This record gives sequence, C-alpha cells and structure tokens, in this order.
Amino acid sequence: MSLAERFKIEFSTFGIVMIPLCIGINIAAGYIGQFTPFWLDTLGTMLAAVILGPFNALVVGLLTNIFKFLVFDPYALPYAIVNGAIGFVTGLFAWKTDFFRPEKTGMQIVKVLILGVILALTATFTSAPLNYYFWGGYTGKAFADAIFVGLLASDYDPFTASLIAEFISDILDKPVCIIIVWLVLINIPERFIFTKQ
Repeated sequence: MSLAERFKIEFSTFGIVMIPLCIGINIAAGYIGQFTPFWLDTLGTMLAAVILGPFNALVVGLLTNIFKFLVFDPYALPYAIVNGAIGFVTGLFAWKTDFFRPEKTGMQIVKVLILGVILALTATFTSAPLNYYFWGGYTGKAFADAIFVGLLASDYDPFTASLIAEFISDILDKPVCIIIVWLVLINIPERFIFTKQ
C-alpha cells in the first residue's frame, strides 16, 4: 500500500470525525489521570493509532496538546511531540506488525504488554529532555517527583534522575493504557479497524 492510499484511509470522513473524538478522550482521561498514579492522557491517541493508523494518531496527539495549550494548560505545547510520537509508534506497530491484533489470546496479551514497554520508552526519551529543560527534571506526577528528589539526594545527576523518574511513571502508565485500548479494540467490528486494511 502506498503512502497516498494510507493517507486516504486514515483521513477519510470516518478518520476526520475520529480526530476530535479521540482528542476528547485524551482530555477526559487526562483529567481522570490527575487523581491516579497514571497519566492516561494518550488513551485517545492510542485508540486512533490502532483503529486508523500512525498518521491520524500523530495528528490526534499533536492537536490534543495544542488544544490544551490554547484553552487551559500553558505547559502542554512542548509535550505535543510526546503525544504525537506515542501515536505514531503505536500506529506503526498496529499497521505493520502482528503486535496488535484484535484476538483474545495469551500470546496477544504478551505482545500488547511488550508494546506498552516500547511506548513507555518512547514517552521517556521524548519527555525527559523536556522535563529537564523546562522544569529542572520534575515530571509533574507527585510520586515520580518524589523519586526524582530521592535520586538527587543519592547524588544522581539531574538528567539521569529525571530520566529514571519519568520511566517509572511511564512504565506504569503506557502498558495500562495500551491494554485498555486493546480491550476496546477486541469489541469493535473488524470493518472499523482500518490498520488491517
């Protein structure tokens, strides 16, 4: 399939309608995440990725943070790259590999969890430099920031401490999010899953 054909699928009428829906899911889930140890703010991006593909999910991720920046979160804009990267990586795995199939098997759960770890690493290596540059290494999650401070007290340099703290927060969040998305996916009729076309 050519890129032009891929774009035609991902940005069909259905794909365009899905964009604001998935942005809304990101914002609602992110709000809930404020009261939990999880971020949850990429759920909609991941859903777009597994249903439509990497390019649609990249747009969802970027637009989510642009919207948040414009409306209620002055710190969201730099992290658009994080949300977009998570969507693009998830979409590539859903489109190009068998890591994400709507199948209820033990092996599929293992593959989804492995993808969760890959997404945690993606989030960590895109977020941590931003955390370090803008906030001196703080992540924005209370428990992760406590880990960050503890690592600083143990003579870790700020960037390494931030990287570790961010990874701990992401390794909790991303596998949970991708499992939730997979549970949604296995209940969607296959005709609506465009990553398999």
